Amino acid sequence: MSRQVFFDSTTGPALVRWHKAQLNGLMHRFQLTPYAVVWISAVKGALLVLILEALFEL
Repeated sequence: MSRQVFFDSTTGPALVRWHKAQLNGLMHRFQLTPYAVVWISAVKGALLVLILEALFEL
């Protein structure tokens, strides 16, 4: 299977390059599409909001 790069990790500040490289590696390892990553991020964000609301009773 060829390795497809979804995010260009050759440009930008060092932290951004590192993060893009890590994300590309995880996407390849778990065979995730960019669409799946968006859904995972959305669910993670919703769960974080629910946890923070429960902790701080907003």
